[in-house]
Amino acid sequence: MDDKTYYKYKKNLMRTVTKWRDIMGFNSYRFDFRWDRSYCSDNAGVAAEVKCSWQYKTILITFYMPQLQELSDDEIEGVIVHELSHVLVHPIAGDLKDDQPDFNEKVEYATTCIGHAIQWAYEAGERQGAIVERKLQSDSVVAKDPVKRVDEVDDIRAKARM
Repeated sequence: MDDKTYYKYKKNLMRTVTKWRDIMGFNSYRFDFRWDRSYCSDNAGVAAEVKCSWQYKTILITFYMPQLQELSDDEIEGVIVHELSHVLVHPIAGDLKDDQPDFNEKVEYATTCIGHAIQWAYEAGERQGAIVERKLQSDSVVAKDPVKRVDEVDDIRAKARM
């Protein structure tokens, strides 16, 4: 990976990590990053890995840049959400252990499911917000009376939740 591509991916990764850090509520954690220009030596298919100390609210994410270069933006976003989901699972699962492959598979499965649920919930909220916003901008909701407008907005939001 040449320097130009490396810095482009690094910038994109930081933007995506920041987005999901905020969405998932990790603002009070200290993040550190390792940017590895080679494939993971243990498993070439690994795009990133995380080490965390939930007690001290620290997160270290190692990104394997060549593997990430092979992924789409949506897949990279999924990788980041998956790695941050490990932080949620860590207090009950601990670190993955080389001598417990069944346990590791279960932790990876649980982490993947949690990550997918978080992404799905976020995207559903975004879609719902877009529906409400379109309705708010339609002529039927534009009212000169601010009290009437608040009532109409509340009605639209209530219907959108059904």
